Amino acid sequence: MSTVRVVAFALALAAASGSAGALDLVATRPPVEIPDGRVTIGARTLVLPPGPGQWFYVDHQERPVAGGPRNLQTSTDDRAFLVRIDRGSLALAAEVYLLRADLLKTGWDDLPCAGRQDIYLKEHLAAPSLRDCVAVRGLRSADVQAFVAANVPAGPAWLARRKVALPEFAANIRYARFSSNTYGVIDVFVPATHFASDQAAIDWAESLRSALKPVFEHRVDLAAVPALPPASPPASSAPPRAARPRTSSPAPGSRPPAGPG
Repeated sequence: MSTVRVVAFALALAAASGSAGALDLVATRPPVEIPDGRVTIGARTLVLPPGPGQWFYVDHQERPVAGGPRNLQTSTDDRAFLVRIDRGSLALAAEVYLLRADLLKTGWDDLPCAGRQDIYLKEHLAAPSLRDCVAVRGLRSADVQAFVAANVPAGPAWLARRKVALPEFAANIRYARFSSNTYGVIDVFVPATHFASDQAAIDWAESLRSALKPVFEHRVDLAAVPALPPASPPASSAPPRAARPRTSSPAPGSRPPAGPG
């Protein structure tokens, strides 16, 4: 067996073992616990960052997406809202958007990071309809609540039933990659106490891009969201410097269309 085939076989075996036992977000009806911190949409699996508390799969939405020659082929846009709860508080949240099956598309007509930054915006690729961008903005708890209310139908009631406390300040980090045959978008909500500075939040955001870019382009089937820096106790006299809103509270915004027009 050639070296290339051995490497390909090893990569396929690693992906298969990594996805084995992962929670299938398409086949499973939320809300449910995520037993081992791994989730799957279609052929792609994400390993969620470890930490204290329990991960939950709270909400799922889907819609058809057209593409291929003359837009006669279809796939499905799957969107899942995931949270980690630790001692009654929101320790981490992520909304993930993935195309269930690859679909050739010449233009997605998306600007997924536009208007979403007050701390950082980096367009790594600004070609028409092919985006690769990272954005970081600061939110207050009311902004996080407004985002969930606007974008996660089952979210507000689920959080209310469990009496989940939201962080006073949070960093909303978005990474989006739209390629010619698929896409992936993730919105992560991180309590600001994890970042000692805005630069620390930016560094983690770029590490998120490095980790997820191959799976969002579907060059691989498995990727892990990077671990967060350890949280520090919030300052008693002033809000954390990192990821707090600069002036007025930024609008919560809405999810990207993640598909044609």
